[in-house]
Amino acid sequence: MAATTFHQQLLQIVSDQLNALPSVYAGNVHIERADAFDRDECPGINLVLGDARLDSIGSDGQWDLVRADVAVLLKLHTRGDPHTQLADPAIGDANAALMTDPSLGGYALRLRLVATRKQQAPADGTAGIYELEYRVTVTVNEATLALMPA
Repeated sequence: MAATTFHQQLLQIVSDQLNALPSVYAGNVHIERADAFDRDECPGINLVLGDARLDSIGSDGQWDLVRADVAVLLKLHTRGDPHTQLADPAIGDANAALMTDPSLGGYALRLRLVATRKQQAPADGTAGIYELEYRVTVTVNEATLALMPA
């Protein structure tokens, strides 16, 4: 795994699981995209991390192993009306892809969907963002912040 800390590692693992959705072109799945989505890029997904809470769960003698409970936000961008109807297939596909392997390749102790939010987005027409908030529980090496296999 090329990423150095659990932050980037988690984003990459989740992104990899979303790159074969029938309703979202793989090139429209992004990690921490700052630019707005153009009409021809919708539906599009932007993945960002939210807060992470860490608790010690043991020690290897020198450094602690910590349990991290991390928010992963999947922001689905759409253009057109009705927004919910347009977003629904991609929401279903994305959630199904993540829940196919809620262990995220053996790195997560638990992946769960905890909230959804509908938002309007500024654009030259009707645009919206559906945000799916997942909580991922993982084990992290305190010394390196590297993701540990579950």
